[in-house]
Amino acid sequence: PAPASLPPSSPALLSPPSSPCPPAPQAHLRLEAEVRERRAAVDDAQHALASEQAAAEARSADAVRELERLKLEMERRHAEAGRREEALLRARDEAAAAAAAAQREA
Repeated sequence: PAPASLPPSSPALLSPPSSPCPPAPQAHLRLEAEVRERRAAVDDAQHALASEQAAAEARSADAVRELERLKLEMERRHAEAGRREEALLRARDEAAAAAAAAQREA
């Protein structure tokens, strides 16, 4: 029933209501599906990021271990070179002393 103050052919009665009407059930279901898809995409992206971060942390830990191993190897080689140099100097000094003693005896 039309309001009594408006004639039945009034444009106010023929135009759509000024407030938006609720979405149709199909549109609502489509929006819910879209929201679920976007949430799934966000979850997938977060999972991929977490996996990448874990892999990067593992690579970093491996690099730190390798660095420590190389430092120890460098220290070992340095100590070995020092011992060899010391042995060579001792042998040189002994040979020089033996040569001097041989010269004195001759």
